[in-house]
Amino acid sequence: MEINQNYNGVLLGHQKTDWILGANSPLDLDVRVENKDWKPYSSKHEIQIYNIGYSDSYDTSLCTQYASTDVIEHIINWDLENNKIPNDIVKFLNNEGYLNNNRLEISERLGGANSGMTPKGTYLYSAANAIKNMGIVPQSKLPLAPSFIDNINPNLIPEDIYNLGKKSKEYIKINWNWIDRSQVSEALKDSPLLATVKFSNGDEILKPSGSHNHAIMVAGEEKDYYVIDDSYWEKYKKYDKGYVDNFIQFKITYNTINMENDFENDFIKNNDTRLIRNINTGAYAVIYAGNFLKITTDRAGIFAVDRIARKIDEKGVIPINDSEWKLLDKEDKYF
Repeated sequence: MEINQNYNGVLLGHQKTDWILGANSPLDLDVRVENKDWKPYSSKHEIQIYNIGYSDSYDTSLCTQYASTDVIEHIINWDLENNKIPNDIVKFLNNEGYLNNNRLEISERLGGANSGMTPKGTYLYSAANAIKNMGIVPQSKLPLAPSFIDNINPNLIPEDIYNLGKKSKEYIKINWNWIDRSQVSEALKDSPLLATVKFSNGDEILKPSGSHNHAIMVAGEEKDYYVIDDSYWEKYKKYDKGYVDNFIQFKITYNTINMENDFENDFIKNNDTRLIRNINTGAYAVIYAGNFLKITTDRAGIFAVDRIARKIDEKGVIPINDSEWKLLDKEDKYF
């Protein structure tokens, strides 16, 4: 399948409210990859064409989403490899089918259908906002639709997929901002970047003339060029730095609040009447009728008599650390 000469997958422009990191805000960057080479953290290479090689194939023109999800996948893949993601979130990603061989595989269709996509493309900020607002879902649970129009129709996406996207936001918070050109080199140590180019192919350092019509992921930097990750057949290309523009960075935060709530609710539910000991402080507590009740020294005797009167089958003391104790001891209640 040849790429249409009139192809356009991205509209150029900013919102008035857009934030540009390094221009109208201070830099807030971590260092994940010092050498700025993000290629080792790639998921499976995906081409933005439906049913390649068959008569019903079509170009989705969703380069803005393919490039955006590539950025998210690379960041989370690095975090997975370096044990930066809380265990409960890794469990969620595994249980819901986000991971394939411990690599994240995200569907482009959820964001694409909710980004104002048209046959002429959509804005980068619309694509970024769609991911931020809708969350992410696994590629395996939301494949491409069999036609361009159906693929960008948000009403054809099942409700359970939208709910899973919402659920993902409880664990993974995604934000984004524009990156000033002067800060691209430092930003690439923190994450790959979403950007635009004029589409072209070739092994040389590319300098295609004309307006930018294609969104890509910046996967690395050398002295005279950026390494870009494309969503067509030729995955990695070299673009002269002056021919890449409109840089966006995604920031990911892993939300532990819900995990703490899950621990508290599950622990209270599963351990009614059990005796609890803080292994760090030596303090004791008991769970009665959904309440975490601390046992003071002067009430220990009454507590012992109460246990006998209740005819509770003692199953031993449950040891927890002080951090877990504090999660349970939110209401400061006593026996």
